[in-house]
Amino acid sequence: MEPRVVYMRMKLLPVVALAAASLAVSVSGCSSDPSFEDSLRDAASDSSFTLPSTTADGASWSQLAVLCPYGAVPGSASESIREAAADVDTDADDGHQWLVFDTDDGAETVKLSRESWDFCNTDDEEPVYAPDQKWTASEDSGVTVVRPVD
Repeated sequence: MEPRVVYMRMKLLPVVALAAASLAVSVSGCSSDPSFEDSLRDAASDSSFTLPSTTADGASWSQLAVLCPYGAVPGSASESIREAAADVDTDADDGHQWLVFDTDDGAETVKLSRESWDFCNTDDEEPVYAPDQKWTASEDSGVTVVRPVD
C-alpha cells in the first residue's frame, strides 16, 4: 500500500508544479498597472516631461503640491491638499518629500524617498503645479533631481 501512496504523490507533483507556475504568472500579471513611481521613472527618461496623469490609486489629478522637509503647506494649494497636508509632519522626516495630489476623490499623498527622488531642489516658493507642468530630471549622486520648467 505504501508504494501506491508514493506513486500518487509523484503523479500529483507535476500538477502541483503547473498550478504553482500558473499562480506565479497570474500574480506577476498584476504588475501590468505600474505604480506611480514606475510611471514617474518612465516619464523622467525624456528630456522634458509631465508627471503621470494618474496617481498611485489610478485617480486623475488637477493640482499637485510638493511638501519638502521643514517646509510649509503652500498657501495657493487647494483646500483638499491643505487638509491632507495637515497630516504630514515635514519636520519629523527629512529623508522624504510628499507629493499631495488633488483628485476628484479628495487628496492623495505619495511619499517619496529623497535617496531616489528630489522634488525639493528648486527655488519655487509656492510649489503648486498643474498636470500640464513640464519637468526636467537629472542625476546627482544616484538621486533623480526633478525640477519644474519655467
